[in-house]
Amino acid sequence: MAELHKASDIKIVESATRYDGYLPLRTIEAPTLVLVRVDDTLTPPSEAARIADGIGGATMAVMPEAGHSSNTSSRPASTESCSISCSPTG
Repeated sequence: MAELHKASDIKIVESATRYDGYLPLRTIEAPTLVLVRVDDTLTPPSEAARIADGIGGATMAVMPEAGHSSNTSSRPASTESCSISCSPTG
């Protein structure tokens, strides 16, 4: 039984390391705003830029005064970013 679990665990890890989560980004066609905090350690600006680069026409906004969950920790900054991005001229 232990060998069965070991083999299953190995397959799970191998599968996870082969998955490229950035490939599906190319299929997004909707206007997209990627929001990131300047010192976000979970998804740093470099990672957010990679995400934005993977989505054609995406806009990225870096917010200095927001947490990782910027929509809850800095509502004014995230609301302003969304308003600018979603406006007809933004």
